[in-house]
Amino acid sequence: LAFHEFGHPLFGLFSERLGVYGGTFGQLAFPLICAASFWLRREAVAFALSGLWTFENFFNIARYMADARRLELPLVGGRNPEDAHDWLEIFSRWGVLGSDTRIAGLVTFAAWIGILAILAWLARRCLRDRAEGRARDD
Repeated sequence: LAFHEFGHPLFGLFSERLGVYGGTFGQLAFPLICAASFWLRREAVAFALSGLWTFENFFNIARYMADARRLELPLVGGRNPEDAHDWLEIFSRWGVLGSDTRIAGLVTFAAWIGILAILAWLARRCLRDRAEGRARDD
């Protein structure tokens, strides 16, 4: 939530129109920056955990997307959802408001695929490292 809310004013500096996207961008930017940092330092487990953090955020984003028409989720500061719901505004801009739950479903699916891919990559990496360790010991 903190990264989401921080993203609005941060990306809003570039453009007022971009500010509404800033919440989601902020929510994803911080774990992606961590993942990139760990990748560059060759820290596989930390990279994988940052990847899991990134894809876990997709579930929250999808839930928020699916609420675009229902407007049931409480918003920070108790603001009127019709004036402050990011995905209501975004989907309305794009002309896809009627597809909010379908798009949310695709984002949820992407979250599961990403999580499974990260876990498979980490397992493969651990098995490879273990096999290389045994080969050096022999």
